[in-house]
This record gives sequence, C-alpha cells and structure tokens, in this order.
Amino acid sequence: MSVFSEIKGLVHDSLRELASDGSIPADVDLSTVTVERPKHQAHGELATNAAIAIAKSAKRNPRKLAEELSTKLRSDERIVSVEIAGPGFL
Repeated sequence: MSVFSEIKGLVHDSLRELASDGSIPADVDLSTVTVERPKHQAHGELATNAAIAIAKSAKRNPRKLAEELSTKLRSDERIVSVEIAGPGFL
C-alpha cells in the first residue's frame, strides 16, 4: 500500500468518524477527496482537499470542517503535523 493510499484511507476514516458524530451527513460522497503531493515543497509533504471537496454537500463551512478534520488527523501517530491553508486545504 502506498503512503498516498494509506493517508487517503485515514482521511476517509476520519470523515466517517465526523459522520458518526453527526458533524457531517452520513451520506456525503467522498469520491472527490484527494491526497497528493503539493506542487511546492513549502506546502508540506502531502495535501488533501477533503474539507473543500465535501463542504457543499455537507452544508458546512470548509475552513471549520478542515479544523474538525485536522483534530481527527492529529490523533493518528503517523501524522507529524497538520496545517490548514486557504479556504480549507490540509
């Protein structure tokens, strides 16, 4: 399994936790969520559009959703740090 697949799985699992908490609807489509290497190294090792990708269908502010998602991601031992950029990229 690649690191991208592993982290994408973690992002999806974290979003499912938010759904089970009632923070987002359980039927939110995760198919547009990506994990990729940023174009600029200064932007970190990996990035995800998760909060932006689902914000509209979840009827949530993407930045606030990114804050909740970042809390979930930080609790995983594989994640060294999480930063929110712009409207909600992590």
